[in-house]
Amino acid sequence: SEMCIRDRALAVLSSAPFETFESAVGVLARTAAPTVVTVGLVMIIEAQMRLLGVLDLIQRMAEKVGVRLSLFGVPFLLGLIPTTAGAKLSAGIVAALGEQLNASGGRLASINFWFRHVNIFCNPLIPGVILAAGIADMSPSTIVRWGIPMAVISSFVGALLFLGGLRRRSVARRFESVPTDSSSGNVTAKRQGDVPFVLLLTFTVAAALFTTLPLPLLLSIPVALGLFYQRGQIKLLRGAIQWRLIVEIVCILWFAATIRSTGYLDALAAFLNDNFTNALAALMAASFVVSFVTGACLPSASIVMPVVVGTFPGNEVAVYLTLASGFVAQFFTPTHLCLVVSAEAFKTSTLRLAASMILPMLLSILVCWGLFAIFPFPGLRQ
Repeated sequence: SEMCIRDRALAVLSSAPFETFESAVGVLARTAAPTVVTVGLVMIIEAQMRLLGVLDLIQRMAEKVGVRLSLFGVPFLLGLIPTTAGAKLSAGIVAALGEQLNASGGRLASINFWFRHVNIFCNPLIPGVILAAGIADMSPSTIVRWGIPMAVISSFVGALLFLGGLRRRSVARRFESVPTDSSSGNVTAKRQGDVPFVLLLTFTVAAALFTTLPLPLLLSIPVALGLFYQRGQIKLLRGAIQWRLIVEIVCILWFAATIRSTGYLDALAAFLNDNFTNALAALMAASFVVSFVTGACLPSASIVMPVVVGTFPGNEVAVYLTLASGFVAQFFTPTHLCLVVSAEAFKTSTLRLAASMILPMLLSILVCWGLFAIFPFPGLRQ
C-alpha cells in the first residue's frame, strides 16, 4: 500500500511537473486571498473590541441581567473572538460574579472555560475554521452551521451541570470595572460606539451562519463601523494584524495546495478506503490526537484537512466532523492555553479542570449522536 501511494504520486510528478506546480498555484490563488483577508479582519475586530470599551460594556450588562445568566453570557460573548487574553478577561468577571455565590474556585473555572468554548462548534471566526475552509475551498459558515446543534446542546448541558444548584451568599460584593486602556481615546466616544458595535458584530455572526454571503464582506461591516468611531485614532490599530500568523497560514495553504496537486491525496484516500472500515472515523481520530498534543486547532486543520478533502471531496459534513474532533480535544488537553489560564485564574489544577469537562462533553456528544441517528445527514452517505 505504501508503495502504491509513492508510485502514484511519483507518476504525477514525473509526467507533468510544470502542470503540477501550475495547479498548486491556481489552488493557492483561489483559497489564500479570502482566508487571509478573513483572518486579518478578525484580528482588527479583536483590537476594536478592546479600544471601543466593549469588554467594559459586557461587564456592565452582566450587573443588570442577573448572576447566573451573566455566568453563561459573559464567557460566551467573549469567546466569539477566540484569544487567550479573552479567557483572562472573562475569568476576572466570572470571579467577581462568583463572589456573590456559593461556588468553589474549581466550579467557577469550569464555568469560565466551558461557556467560552461551547460556541467553538459553530463559530466561523476561529482561525482553524477559516483555514480548514480555505483548504476545503468552502465557506467557513457553510462548514460550522453543522455545529449549531452541538453548541446549543453543550450550552444546555453546561447550564444544568455547572449553573444548577448555585445560591447567593448572604453578603454579596459588587465587582469593579475591568480596566481599559485610557490612552485609547475619548471615553464618551467609546461609550457611544460600544453598543452599536456589539449589535452589529452579533448580527454579522448570525448572518455568517444563516446566509451564503462571503465572510470577508460580512466582517468588513463591523470593522468599518469601528473605524468610524475610531476616526482620528487609526494608529492605535497599527499592531492589530499578527503578521507571523498570516505568513504561517499562507505557508499552510501552499503546502495543502501542493500535496493536493501532486496526487498524494488521491493515493492516500484510496489507501484509507482500502485499509480502514471507516475512513472518516480514522481521520476524526487523527484530528483529535493532533489537537490534543498541540492544544490548537490550526495544526490539526493543516495536517488532517487536506486528507479529508482528498478522501471526501466536496463533503462539508466530513470536513466539519473532522474539525469538531479537534475542538473536542481542546476541552481536555493541558496544552490548550485557555484551559491553563482558567485554571490559574481560579487557583485550581489544570488536570482537575480538564477532568470536569469529561461528563458534560460525553453527555453533549451522546445527545448529538442521537440526533445523527434519528435524523441521518445526507452528506455522510457516500
